[in-house]
Amino acid sequence: MKEAKFILQIRASLAILLKHPLLFVPDIIYILLTVAIVLAFLSINDMFQFFIIIKEGTYVEMIKSQYFSFTENLNGFVKLIASLVTLLVVNVLIGVTILSMRYTLIKNYVNDNKFKFKSFYKENKRYIMSLIVIKVFLLAVYAIPFAVFVPVFFKWFGVGFLSLLIPVILYIFLRVIFFFAFPLLYLGKRRNPFVVIKDSSNFFSKNKRYTFYCLIIVLVVTAILTLATSAMYSAARSWVGGGAEILFFAIIMFIIGALIDVTLKIWVETFSFVAYKTRF
Repeated sequence: MKEAKFILQIRASLAILLKHPLLFVPDIIYILLTVAIVLAFLSINDMFQFFIIIKEGTYVEMIKSQYFSFTENLNGFVKLIASLVTLLVVNVLIGVTILSMRYTLIKNYVNDNKFKFKSFYKENKRYIMSLIVIKVFLLAVYAIPFAVFVPVFFKWFGVGFLSLLIPVILYIFLRVIFFFAFPLLYLGKRRNPFVVIKDSSNFFSKNKRYTFYCLIIVLVVTAILTLATSAMYSAARSWVGGGAEILFFAIIMFIIGALIDVTLKIWVETFSFVAYKTRF
């Protein structure tokens, strides 16, 4: 019975993706904006020459030359740092907005609501601050196993498998605890981020096996797609020569990889929303 329920949830989440291509629009906008921002950053700092390799073996010398030109020229160095910080801040702000739009769309489609731009815009704004707080909290929590345990285990065991095993296990355990944090925020009735975090922990304590199975499904699908994407990158890279082809290849592969990544993320998030709504 449980296996059949998970199959139905997977089918339902895939059906939402196929039925509502509008889910992809926010992330496509994000990808295009990211490409534009990165190209602007490269143009402002005159860094396109990194991709113009005329002869094999000149790449290292070119990087050294550009590095010394930045460090020896204070104005150039300040411009590089300022543009880099601006790029990161703008990218994060756009990313959070896009993420909230995606969750709002998923919520409406899971609840079989029709898309209305005015109501969608108002609803999206209500969740952004709570989303930011939860995101920051989870990033900090997920980083703890690696920040605390990896240095200790490196000292005990050296660089190797054992040094990463326990932090990875702890990371997965934390992901299980907070697996339904965002479905709780968007499908639940409470928007206080710390209450939502507490509710997610409580939900896990009452539904450990169910939450664990949901995460296993997500990890298996993610692993399969990641391996397939890596194989595609390796095959495509072998066809690329030198010169300006590298820049063109980097842009095209970024867009293709981003679309695959976006599809996976949207499905994972849609599956988590469907799994939460149909949990009983």
